[in-house]
Amino acid sequence: MRRHIFYAGVFVAILLSTHTVSHSERINPTAAGSPARNHAAPSATQSNDIQFLKPAFWTRRLINLPTTQTLFRGELLFRIAHRYNRALRDGEDHLFGLDGPAKILLSLGYGIRDNVSVTLGRTNLSDVVELSCNWRFIEQGKRYGVPLSASLNVGGSLETERCEDIWESDNLKFSAQLSLSHQASESFALLLVPAYSSNTNPSASSSEGTLILGLGGRFTFVSNLSLIWESLPHLSGYEAESQGWGAGLEYKTGGHVFQVFLTNMLGLTSDQFIPGGDFKITDSDYRLGFNIFRSFWF
Repeated sequence: MRRHIFYAGVFVAILLSTHTVSHSERINPTAAGSPARNHAAPSATQSNDIQFLKPAFWTRRLINLPTTQTLFRGELLFRIAHRYNRALRDGEDHLFGLDGPAKILLSLGYGIRDNVSVTLGRTNLSDVVELSCNWRFIEQGKRYGVPLSASLNVGGSLETERCEDIWESDNLKFSAQLSLSHQASESFALLLVPAYSSNTNPSASSSEGTLILGLGGRFTFVSNLSLIWESLPHLSGYEAESQGWGAGLEYKTGGHVFQVFLTNMLGLTSDQFIPGGDFKITDSDYRLGFNIFRSFWF
């Protein structure tokens, strides 16, 4: 517990020691696939703020953790997520896991307002359907020079694979995730996500939940190509086989964002990834995965 509190303290110290950022130009309006937007000039109180053309994060997910990026009003976001069942260590006989079956999630998000969106998704892992709502209530540097962005992601999921009555309490899960991000430069951003999900223990009839402190970041090193990573330290409640983690590459082009990574988590909905990883990194037991995001505007 002390170690996790230390990590959170370091994150907050970084927030307070770096420049504030205004996201009035959070997506480059000249980029292909981005909607044209009229941005007002910064006020006198913001005239010394750094103006970044790139947002802290390109899309709604940093592998699994929700970011502070939101959808524009009228924007539709389609996501395809894969987590391959076979391990990377299975080698070339199984094309490093790509020959095997995969856990898949398809989701569709819609921007109700520029800072409010809803998302509906389904995964073939236990046939779970998840409905979530995201609200960004603080945007970095936009008011009073606040050095971070904050959004709240709440949702519920329903497991439809087992039991004759899918509406049994064991099949219903609820989650809440508070995303806090800080953009230090055009190329570097940090993410902190305290998160909770109910009913995460699959072997218990009680509604035992899980509390974690998710950590992550993005570092852009070539144009729109970035390194991304996340870690899900466990705080209390039910814990899976090991602490969840993921690391890989992200590429932004037009209305698409592509992510390819290694991870020890097969879960794709909040109640599945919050408990942690399914495999141990000490056993070199990790999987390939990818996310594809495509935005449409109406």
